Amino acid sequence: IDEGKGWDIFIKTVVLLKKRGFNVKAEMVGRGSQILELKNMLKEYQMEDDINYVGAIAYKDLPNIYPHFDLFVFPTQLFESLGLVAIEAMSCGIPVIGNKIGGLQDYIKDGVNGFFVEGQDAKDYCQIIKQYIELTDAERNEMKKQARLTALEYDSEQTFNKLYTQLEKLL
Repeated sequence: IDEGKGWDIFIKTVVLLKKRGFNVKAEMVGRGSQILELKNMLKEYQMEDDINYVGAIAYKDLPNIYPHFDLFVFPTQLFESLGLVAIEAMSCGIPVIGNKIGGLQDYIKDGVNGFFVEGQDAKDYCQIIKQYIELTDAERNEMKKQARLTALEYDSEQTFNKLYTQLEKLL
């Protein structure tokens, strides 16, 4: 919950979805320097019942959180080298919506295991979430399957073997 992580865009996205008639419940997890601002924004938009800020969660407990999500929205505006939280969500079969920046470009396959948002505001995120909601059950299930398969490519053993192979080539 820091500058550039997009938490404010996420709140505005949920507000916009509610205004457009979507029944949305959201959870926000994490810590950071802007928690007071987050809580104030939730009050300002009267979203305390719709967006549950649960705070920081121990890393070992995250696999118990992700399966409750239908979708993982990662609105970071920062150049993330990887964006591990998105890979973690995918490992639980949760499609990811994110910006087409940094490491996210390496594993989000637009329309396959998640979606890219072209713009940087709540309207853009709202449009993509609406697109996901309008998928058939079969299409959403396939996207979830593809998310899991993508995450397997980032398994620590797979990553080690790829790195080892690359280092061998250099020697």
